[in-house]
Amino acid sequence: MVALCDSGPLRWRTVTLLPHAYADDMQILGVCRPSETDELQHRVSDCLNAVSSWMAANHLQLNHEKTEALWCSSARRQHQIPTTPVPVGCTSAQPVTAARSLGIYLDGDVSIRTHVTTTVRSCFAMLRRSVLICHHLLIAIN
Repeated sequence: MVALCDSGPLRWRTVTLLPHAYADDMQILGVCRPSETDELQHRVSDCLNAVSSWMAANHLQLNHEKTEALWCSSARRQHQIPTTPVPVGCTSAQPVTAARSLGIYLDGDVSIRTHVTTTVRSCFAMLRRSVLICHHLLIAIN
């Protein structure tokens, strides 16, 4: 997953990339001012190409289909976020509105709306299954 973050009111002098690796999952976080989104997009693309080259040299392969780009910004600045895909090698990653990271869904508008919705949906599904199992357990007890 690639998360591209627009810092909003924070002031940064340069575009900085922060890579994070977890087992088979890698994130490249970038922070920039709204006026520097093109530069951030190019830096992330170059970084992904370097990662892809390293992986190929070590007989590994980057799964381009699972690569996502997430631009994060406050609701006030959503209109400043680019909608163009991020180039990754010979393909590109379309920006998404929410991405999953270590089991938590991150929203582009810096809310947890998607995570809460997904968690509630999962809980209701478990409750529906529990009702079916409960019926069978009551028969077995009697």
